[in-house]
Amino acid sequence: MLRAVGIDLGTTKAVIAALRRGEPLALAGVDGSPIVPAVMGRSPEGRVLVGHAAAGAPREGELCTPDGQPYTAVERMALFLALLKRQAEQALGEPVRRAVLAIPVYFGQAQIASLLEAAQMAGLFVLRLVQSPLAAGVAYGLGRPGARPQTILVFDLGGGCLDVAVLRLFHGAVVPLALCGDGWLGGNEFSDAIVAHLIRQLQAQRELVLDETAAARQRLRRELRVYAEQAKVALSILEQTSLHVPGEVLGLPGEIGEVLTRAAFEGLIGPRAEDALALAREVAEASGVPPEGIDGVLLAGGSSQVPLIETALERQFPRAALLRGLNPVLGVAQGAALLAGTLEWVECPNCSLANPIEREACQRCRAALAGEERLFCPECDLPNDARRPICWKCGASLRQAREVRREAPTCPVCGAAVQAGAASCPACLRPLGKGDAGGPRCPACGRAAPAGASSCPACGTLLAPFVGGMASHSLGLAFPDGRMDVLLPRGQALPSPRPALREVRTLADGQTELEVPLYEGEHPWARENARGALHLHLPEGLPSGTIVEVAFALDRDGRLRVGASLKGDASADVEAILHWPV
Repeated sequence: MLRAVGIDLGTTKAVIAALRRGEPLALAGVDGSPIVPAVMGRSPEGRVLVGHAAAGAPREGELCTPDGQPYTAVERMALFLALLKRQAEQALGEPVRRAVLAIPVYFGQAQIASLLEAAQMAGLFVLRLVQSPLAAGVAYGLGRPGARPQTILVFDLGGGCLDVAVLRLFHGAVVPLALCGDGWLGGNEFSDAIVAHLIRQLQAQRELVLDETAAARQRLRRELRVYAEQAKVALSILEQTSLHVPGEVLGLPGEIGEVLTRAAFEGLIGPRAEDALALAREVAEASGVPPEGIDGVLLAGGSSQVPLIETALERQFPRAALLRGLNPVLGVAQGAALLAGTLEWVECPNCSLANPIEREACQRCRAALAGEERLFCPECDLPNDARRPICWKCGASLRQAREVRREAPTCPVCGAAVQAGAASCPACLRPLGKGDAGGPRCPACGRAAPAGASSCPACGTLLAPFVGGMASHSLGLAFPDGRMDVLLPRGQALPSPRPALREVRTLADGQTELEVPLYEGEHPWARENARGALHLHLPEGLPSGTIVEVAFALDRDGRLRVGASLKGDASADVEAILHWPV
């Protein structure tokens, strides 16, 4: 069985989950936590650190390999995904080669393209991309057999972004009615409000002279953020909390000591909280569902637990119940894992053929349908093809990487070391890999189904949900007067019901290349939405004015697909290449 996992790729953290004995379980790392901070830093020796290892490490300046080469954005993402992959393999005791990735709604074509490239580099084959609110809807809705259809609003407020969606839940289906994301509004804004409050306190101590250099300000904010995060979490439960920051932590002769009340905290975050609620109103209006038509509000993301947010949502949607059956931090990853376990088909990225989920190579073109083995460079830590003798990035020998033995697996529940192939954990007695069917547990009869089963083999209950998708950004070209020519509008169902067709012309005799600028966004003027370009490679010998027909469509993951041909000669070879600068 090819093991597939679900990954919640947030802007400030990530969680990885897998189905074990039919249940979606978040997989803890060696530190015992399933939550991996999305941070990178440098060790004193100059090596790159990722995740928990980077906590407290210096992050000023550009991250570079030991020989001074900077890491690109794709390489940094590959390092992070490789860490998650190894964490999952350590917990499961078997290779992990496939994943369903839950991504923020605000992700556009450039982020999606970079993410897919990074996943391939890390040795992961992406079965599907799913927007985070939809994954939360899967986690909540899959265990409701026989429940009546329900309209819910998912309010996913993480550390770095806010995703809101109105979903219609049927038995076996999660259908988005409207969604929107804000990549600049998250729980970090609430923590930053406390940090700003603490800095004002320090500035009020007249005997203190603060170092105003950029590096010093960054260090001070990083230290204060730790205390601000703790206070934010505490005030989600308590009416007040004590804040004491000693001078040695600040590197100052003074200190901070005060009692912060929930009322004062809500005063600090009020403007940004109202921005978040305004987005919820906007999405509800776009869905066409009146406030009284929302049956429930599903809270996801750690910052959705702030009482001010909960109270305001209850006022805004008076007939909606706050749905608390989902773990706000782990639920999105668990939903992605459930989706990974119920997919019946895997689409070939090369020829688009739908293959049975158990196949490792496409039946038609033999393209790989699972991630390939990777070796990690002992110098720059980047993943490499297992057949390479030296690292493609820094040129270091990979012999040492081949000699590293696989670490012993650990129990995904208690973290205890277990022997490879063990049937159960020796510490908590949790059943492990042997006999793991790989699919979800049937909510009706309780039996674990095989991976890819559309229905329970025991009782026939439908298991594989239909999970719709929706375009989160408009895509288009530019009219001659500079206005946006929208080809694929925001809010369109995924995949595109039909391609959008446009014609472009060559400008000179013998022209073999055409570049078509692409625009993504909602601004009426195309130049404000400039994102990428389509490069067309044409046959030789074409006269000026030759018409090239271009078809644009979005697949079920929201990726732009483009096909091109010469008008009147579909057999002519026209290569279309998309370019999305990061």
